[in-house]
Amino acid sequence: MKWFPARWQRSVQMLFSPQQPHRCHSIATFSGFVFAMAGRSVRVLVGVALLIPGMAVAQQPLRHIEGSAIDLSTVIQKASLIVRGRVTKSETRWVGRTIFTFHELNVSETVKGARNRKVTVAVAGGSIGNVQTTWPGSPTIVAGDELVFFGVLAPDSQSYSAVGLFDGLVKVHEQSNSGQLYVLPRGQPEPVEDFLNEVRSIHSFPR
Repeated sequence: MKWFPARWQRSVQMLFSPQQPHRCHSIATFSGFVFAMAGRSVRVLVGVALLIPGMAVAQQPLRHIEGSAIDLSTVIQKASLIVRGRVTKSETRWVGRTIFTFHELNVSETVKGARNRKVTVAVAGGSIGNVQTTWPGSPTIVAGDELVFFGVLAPDSQSYSAVGLFDGLVKVHEQSNSGQLYVLPRGQPEPVEDFLNEVRSIHSFPR
C-alpha cells in the first residue's frame, strides 16, 4: 500500500482492521482499488456495499459465487416489483459519494407489483467525468437491452434497485442463428418464456 497517500492508508487499514469488524459490515467490503492517476482519471473497483446513504443498494447478494444459480423462489418473494421491459435510456449521477446508473425501462409485462408503463432501475456503478466505479458481478446494460427485473423500491420512491444487488437483473439474450430469446439466471440458457412461466407460477402459488 506504499502507493496510497498516507491518509488513505490509514482509512483502508481502519476499514479492514480485525478490531473493527463492524466497519466492513456497515460501510462496505472492498475487493480492490485501482487508481490510474495519469490524466487525473480515477477508476475504483469496489465490492459489495452493504450501506449507502440514500439508496437501497443496501442488500447482500443472495448467491455467493457470481454466475451460480439464483434462488428464484427467494428472489420472487423479496421483490416488490417483477417486470419485463426494454431499456430506453440511461443516466449516471452521484448519490451521496457513490455513482449510480439509472436505466429507464419501457415495461411490456408486469408479473408482480404496481403496473406502470415505465420503471426506473438504479444500478450501482458507472462513470461521471474522469471517475468510474465498477462493481464485481454488475451486468453491462445499454439502451435496447431487454430485462426481466426483480426489484424493491428505493428510498427516493422514484426508482427501484435489484433484489440481491444484481441477482434481480436478468438480461434477455438472442441466439444469433435461431433468434430464440433466452436468459441465464441459473448458469444455463433457458427460453425466456419458460423462465417467465416459472416466475408466474411461483408468484401465484408460492412454494
